[in-house]
Amino acid sequence: MHIIMQIKDLRVFLGSKKGMYLIVSLILLLHFLFVISSAWNTSPTVDLSQNIDRGYKFFSQGIIANIVPANTGQAHLFGLSPIILGIELDEKTWFLSNFKSGNNKGLLAYHDMLDKNEMNIKFYEGAKKAQKEDILRKILRVSILIEAIISVLTAFVVFLWAKQAFRLKSGYIALLLYSFSPFVTSLVHGLHGDNLVRFLTILTFFYLWRFITFTNKKDLIFTGVSLGAAMVIKPTTAFYPILLSIILIGALFMNDSFKSKIKTLFRVKWSNKYINVIAALLLIGITAVFVINGMFLFKDVFKPMSEYNYEHHQISSEFFLSLKNSFLGAIPLPISPYWILSIDSGKFISEGAGSLFFMGEYFLDIAPKSFYLVSFLVKTTTPVLILFLIVHLLLILILLSKNNEKMNTIKFNFIYLLFIIYFIFLFTTIATKQVAGLRHLGVIYPFIFIIISSIISIKFPFSKYIKTFILVLVIWHIIIYLFAYPFFIPYFNEMVGKNNGYLYFRDTNIDYHELYYHAIEYKKSNLEVILFPPCVIEKGKVSMSPNDLNFQRANCYGWLKNFEPVDFIGNSWPVYDIEGKWVQENDGQIRFVPSEKMKPRKAKINSFLKWFI
Repeated sequence: MHIIMQIKDLRVFLGSKKGMYLIVSLILLLHFLFVISSAWNTSPTVDLSQNIDRGYKFFSQGIIANIVPANTGQAHLFGLSPIILGIELDEKTWFLSNFKSGNNKGLLAYHDMLDKNEMNIKFYEGAKKAQKEDILRKILRVSILIEAIISVLTAFVVFLWAKQAFRLKSGYIALLLYSFSPFVTSLVHGLHGDNLVRFLTILTFFYLWRFITFTNKKDLIFTGVSLGAAMVIKPTTAFYPILLSIILIGALFMNDSFKSKIKTLFRVKWSNKYINVIAALLLIGITAVFVINGMFLFKDVFKPMSEYNYEHHQISSEFFLSLKNSFLGAIPLPISPYWILSIDSGKFISEGAGSLFFMGEYFLDIAPKSFYLVSFLVKTTTPVLILFLIVHLLLILILLSKNNEKMNTIKFNFIYLLFIIYFIFLFTTIATKQVAGLRHLGVIYPFIFIIISSIISIKFPFSKYIKTFILVLVIWHIIIYLFAYPFFIPYFNEMVGKNNGYLYFRDTNIDYHELYYHAIEYKKSNLEVILFPPCVIEKGKVSMSPNDLNFQRANCYGWLKNFEPVDFIGNSWPVYDIEGKWVQENDGQIRFVPSEKMKPRKAKINSFLKWFI
């Protein structure tokens, strides 16, 4: 009896504010610790040097980067790292280019861990100039700390939104799904802008949702601030105003409560619900533009596009060139040219052709539109995929349910979240010829976790059984995270297999250049392993990054993918034990003839996924 009373008291405490704060704080602390510890030995990642350099100049000297895209909230934040450490970056202290040459091959050469063949000798020459590695490590770790804090803040917003939209239990579920998501953590490890833009995206649409729900002017201002900051950080968010406008206008017709409240938002004689919605959009837009201009220090605002004659960048995309050459080019624009040029640069890049390695094939022009879908299917944990499917089945039941105030609110929340998810997903998929990793869709994951969390709070006759099933899936999700630790960037679910990602992807879907310190440690324990060997080798253990295997040195190393790796560095760098001979055919071509020791590769490309190409 006493034990039963204690259990009841515990449940009461956990349901109280103090209990809520304790649980949320504990989960956030665990997320922070897992993120930090798993990334503590990361090596310089993609674009790290320019991000930190631009940010440092911005914060220390108020200089906007000359090279466009010069936006870069992520660069600005990383620029705080040397300032926090009290380090002055100049040519005497900042030798990252020497370490990072050849996508960090210079770092391997500095530690004398890179094979000294003809392809690699230039990295040893650069490594002789490299010094102050301790400064590099400190800056990397402080940058990870900054990113981890941003991720914790994002997790807290996810909890708040799920709690306010559904119930406290939903808040806990959403928080757990976010905090123990391999892909979420991988965006922190990447040290890129994707982590920060995810935070600002969730803030933007959280405050927009609050405005629609509570119709408070303060939420409009916060929406505009978050929107402006997100659009500065990443040019690919330039379509957000379109999405936001569609949502706000749609709410006017779908949400009866909003339709009623919006009439009195601005108390003037001529106002009505339509005028007030337009006024709300204008207020968001004006606030966003002010934030954009502010983050570019208000430089050259109101400059006509025809006068954009900057040394390092000219308008180059077809869209903006047509605007510049029309009468619009002579009109002073109330927005920073640096932002326009960053959008133009992104647009120009998206118009061009690129190269892609995807599911064992090379695409040299237009990437398959299925790339992001397949990436989502293989980099999201299986429990989350199952739960997301359940959400769609639940939506059908909600749409078929009788209308009442509570059910209408749930219906609106479902449609609101799903619309954002699918709009961002489809726009990103359709609007560009080039693709560069699922990280560009990282912003949709918080929305997915929030809508999934609703399942545990919505009451249906079968709710009792489905809640148990949900808890099992959430626990499975957490277990997957623990087993993936500490290598979250190369995480793939059961459709691909733990170590088989190198057969499917290159670039940031599997490698941000973050594993070079792990490769150094592996080499120290396995001295016989040759890192980045010569193209023609007949005996020995070798390893290389998946980017070199599938792209930079694909002509050199690609043949190795026919054989079974004997080990992996960080779940993504295959280690091969080579034994055989190179023979010359009658046509002059050379071919590798393996010994019986080398086994053919067991893993195959998933036929279901292959169907999507």
